[in-house]
Amino acid sequence: MRTEVFYKDPQLDGRAKKLLKQLKHSVSPSISNIKIVDIYISNGIEQLSADLAEELFSDPVAQKANTQKPAALEKELADWRYLVEITYKAGVTNPVAITSKNTIEAAIGKKIPDTAIIQTATQYLIDSPVLEKNLLEKLKKVFFNPLIQQEEFREFNTPEELKKNPLPDIYPYKVVKSDVVIEKIPIHQMEEKELKEISEKRLLALSLDEMNAIKKYFTDKDTEKTRIDAGIGHEATDVELEMIAQTWSEHCKHKIFQSTIEYKDNKTGKTETIKSVF
Repeated sequence: MRTEVFYKDPQLDGRAKKLLKQLKHSVSPSISNIKIVDIYISNGIEQLSADLAEELFSDPVAQKANTQKPAALEKELADWRYLVEITYKAGVTNPVAITSKNTIEAAIGKKIPDTAIIQTATQYLIDSPVLEKNLLEKLKKVFFNPLIQQEEFREFNTPEELKKNPLPDIYPYKVVKSDVVIEKIPIHQMEEKELKEISEKRLLALSLDEMNAIKKYFTDKDTEKTRIDAGIGHEATDVELEMIAQTWSEHCKHKIFQSTIEYKDNKTGKTETIKSVF
């Protein structure tokens, strides 16, 4: 079941107003309006009726919830030319779907079956003249990250054509099996130029000092013996490098805040050395 939620007065949706400014600036000033529809997809939950879904997922004062027909066909959302619907790829954590699952379980008073499927999507209806191909590609890129999300795109002269080419009742939810390939990286043998190159190539965002520290670890005799005894081998794997890069990232380690900072007070002229803001 698809539950499609939208504002009775689309002008009340602050998300759409903010996004419209972005589209006019980055895609085309000819884009005149955008409306947003929140999609909740449920499958395999007997206790979840259309009435209950509408109650759980919408605010009846400001919003409408459709379970029988696409919201894009409603008069409040009319006059769109492009439709973009974004959802997470199979295997990617969907926080809204997790919250939806907890909400449904609280409402029905028991856990839903493990075989049940809950997905969410966001639909964008764009009012615009016909856009050139290059602008159309720019338009699509605004809405999603292709690494973790997927899109459904429709272009119509009339929304009624959506009936002929409907959106999915459910999106792919099983991760396609793939062969696991472990890449071995001989970091213990690399010169400084190679260390810098691998940091840049793999987007590790590690400095040369940090790459040298990693090399020092992998060339340590005790480390090498421990790894060989464990059957790992003395070469670094791609996963290990990614883990080190992640935990040493600015986001996780706050390298700037933990570094030594030379601070000068322009009023007094005094200079102070701060070893870690923390």
